[in-house]
Amino acid sequence: INSLHHLPTPAEQLKVFAEIYRVLKKQGVFLIVEMNVINPIIHFYLSYIFPKLRNIDEGDERWIGEDLIHRSAFTLTDTEYFTFTPDFLPKILLKIFQNIDAYFDNTRLARFGAHVMFTAVKE
Repeated sequence: INSLHHLPTPAEQLKVFAEIYRVLKKQGVFLIVEMNVINPIIHFYLSYIFPKLRNIDEGDERWIGEDLIHRSAFTLTDTEYFTFTPDFLPKILLKIFQNIDAYFDNTRLARFGAHVMFTAVKE
């Protein structure tokens, strides 16, 4: 979850995919949860704001997308987008926003959620 983007190059990411593919049994499932940088606001936040607020990311991460999965040996079987609530909201507002998240997660706007989960299968 939210870790493969820390590898320095797409080639390194594909090496990790290849190793996971190697150790999975046939029909094994690989779930990849990443930040959804299709949303330009999320991309801007992760590239410029988040690195200044936290000491986790530096702003030069290599975000995982469907294109990279298609370059691997895996078969992409599902893509699910979710979560609109920013992680910096005060806790008191989180309960309110959970309902908003639940609503948006079931609309066409879900594609612009903050997170994405790819389901990849070893055929």
